[in-house]
Amino acid sequence: MSERNDSQSSRRKDPPMYPRNHWYVAAWSRELVQDKIFARRIFDQELVLYRRRSGEPVVQSGLCPHRRMPLALGTLFGEELECRYHGITFDADGRCVRIPTQDTIPPTCRLDTYPAVERGPWIWVWPGDPAQADPALIPDTRSLGLGHPQWRAMDNGTYLIEARQQLYVDNLMDLSHVYALHFPPGLSRNLQLPRIQYEERGERKVVTTATLLPADEFTRLLFPQAGPAVFSVFDAEYIAPGLINAVIAVHQPNPAMDGPGAALGTLVFPHALTPKSATATHLFMAEARNFRIDDADLDAPMRESNLRILTEDKAALEAIEAHLGSELRYRMSVAADSGALRVRRHIDALIAAEQAGARPSNPDTSHTGA
Repeated sequence: MSERNDSQSSRRKDPPMYPRNHWYVAAWSRELVQDKIFARRIFDQELVLYRRRSGEPVVQSGLCPHRRMPLALGTLFGEELECRYHGITFDADGRCVRIPTQDTIPPTCRLDTYPAVERGPWIWVWPGDPAQADPALIPDTRSLGLGHPQWRAMDNGTYLIEARQQLYVDNLMDLSHVYALHFPPGLSRNLQLPRIQYEERGERKVVTTATLLPADEFTRLLFPQAGPAVFSVFDAEYIAPGLINAVIAVHQPNPAMDGPGAALGTLVFPHALTPKSATATHLFMAEARNFRIDDADLDAPMRESNLRILTEDKAALEAIEAHLGSELRYRMSVAADSGALRVRRHIDALIAAEQAGARPSNPDTSHTGA
């Protein structure tokens, strides 16, 4: 692991918008192919990712310190990365091992190398202090249905949201928007929406709402045994600054039609959110279900539905971002914002503690659904 160069020191002087001493998703495992260079911009830094001969991931600064040539345009020779411009070569620890025109290597000729771990379907990177990068802090993705034998998981891809990460966090922790933005126009006028409840389960913050809904065409596709209405319990679970899980548990209504009856099935939607920059976010979108797990024909319509919701969220958040300055200030909040505001205060506290030198704590990775 290399020491950080001057570019790392300078960016730490920027006003922090998100905590750095946490694990964030940098890529899907499938995106890193042996002997290939993969590039991604994260935390306003150009990065290159590749695999060692052992298959372990490497994440390094993506610009050559000589003339800022993108190293993604270079060539990988085993575990040595050669810059395409002048042939300057770096090893997997960031050390310069060759400058073709001279024998001496200046100490400034090196790459930042970030702690990286492959866990679950993702490559995780630690953008903060490498001395604090404990792999035990990586959230347990099996608890989200990813890689769990009793769940069917899907890779729904990577998306660039041209809005700051905090807006997406707010969006996921505010369940009230679901009924106005994602349901047919005007449906929310005819629903008796319950109050949204907030609770804390260890470090995990959870917002919940439960609603009796008419069984639409898509619900009947998922659950042919459903009657004319279903009772849905929506959870939004804040797990870490870069990971939020949306959970939908669908039930038959009880005889009084005012609560859940027999369970039909549960869907989980892990959202890995990694800042690309101050005003753009990478979304790594997964999905899992605990029903009809051998039915591959159900995957395509589920992805299509998920993409529709994602597209609506993306359009809304990008429209909001266009009217925000460097500081995120709302003129007002309503009762349904409680969960999102609490999570924001939690993230602000993490940033403040990080600035004060505190060490991160282990996340609560328990999950009742998986």
